[in-house]
Amino acid sequence: MKARAVSMFLGASCLLLNVSAAMAQDRSTRTPDLSGLSQAERESIEAACSAAKYVHGPAAYNQCLTDQLVSLSKGSRTPDLSGLTTEERQSIEAACSAAKYVQGPAAYNQCLRNQLTSLSGGPRPPDLSRLNADERQSIEAACSAAKYVQGPAAYNHCLLNQLASLSGGPPAPDLSGLIQTNGNRSRPLVPQPSTCKVLPPITDV
Repeated sequence: MKARAVSMFLGASCLLLNVSAAMAQDRSTRTPDLSGLSQAERESIEAACSAAKYVHGPAAYNQCLTDQLVSLSKGSRTPDLSGLTTEERQSIEAACSAAKYVQGPAAYNQCLRNQLTSLSGGPRPPDLSRLNADERQSIEAACSAAKYVQGPAAYNHCLLNQLASLSGGPPAPDLSGLIQTNGNRSRPLVPQPSTCKVLPPITDV
């Protein structure tokens, strides 16, 4: 009887342990509460965990959300970007978009802070007002990768380098002779017809 009682006690203990473990696991895999997040933070977390959601399933997705919330609670909050110009803000947000939608809001906030530090320690945007329209379009296009991939500090450096190259290079050649204006229409120059007379062929007498 004593052995049987001990066996029953051990069985009941194992059952309680299994139930407790199952309840703990159930609590840990339930979708965490995201209501305290901003709209941008929620979008970032859901995007960063999308692979877990659609490839690994709901349990992995919930675990990913939980891990992202822990990382966010330990990191810095979203920095204030209100002092930036529209172009600077677009540049920073574009440069940090991979961190936002792949790594999550904690990594995104850190990326924003790194970009702000680089911007504050770098050169300000140079004055492009003395350039003509073609030169400005060319410089901005040449520096677009720096603007949207590396951020505003790298973009400003690129603009300065382009201006230095332009000032040290040859002036733009005059292309006005390549077109001929006829009233309000422009057309390429075309060779004029020859004024030479064509002689008849020589025949043998």
